[in-house]
Amino acid sequence: VIASPYPPNIGLFNNPTSFPDLDFVVPWLDEPLRLHKRIMVAASTLMEEQLGKRSGGTERFDWFFVSFKAADRKALVKVLRFCYGEPLTVGTEDGDCCAVLAALFRLQATCVRKVAPHLVEYAVAQARRDVAVGAALLAASAGYAECCNSLWCTLD
Repeated sequence: VIASPYPPNIGLFNNPTSFPDLDFVVPWLDEPLRLHKRIMVAASTLMEEQLGKRSGGTERFDWFFVSFKAADRKALVKVLRFCYGEPLTVGTEDGDCCAVLAALFRLQATCVRKVAPHLVEYAVAQARRDVAVGAALLAASAGYAECCNSLWCTLD
């Protein structure tokens, strides 16, 4: 569990009564997530680049990383909730740790350089404790460029 460095705004996450002004469209969700530009721009360099200079009514942002893995879908929502101040809970099942790392890097979370080393350290510790977990994490990491590149992290 990693404490969020962002202000505690989790009550506003996808809450239509909180005056959201950002439709965050994710291909595998039936409806857009109703978020807040101010919160997302403060937490994400990607969102700042895409929306930072815009003002006015409700904006639409289409998540352009397509995935068919359940772990990726869960990880993106976890990371978005993390941006709203919720602690980030990460495990090793189904490549969760790798998917969360990828989501953090893809969203360009402003805290990714501080959070990623903790996640890598956790994954390595779990791999050392159980070789089967290590093998599964290694296989999962191979599916994410973000986990296999010295520019991001080298979990592989």
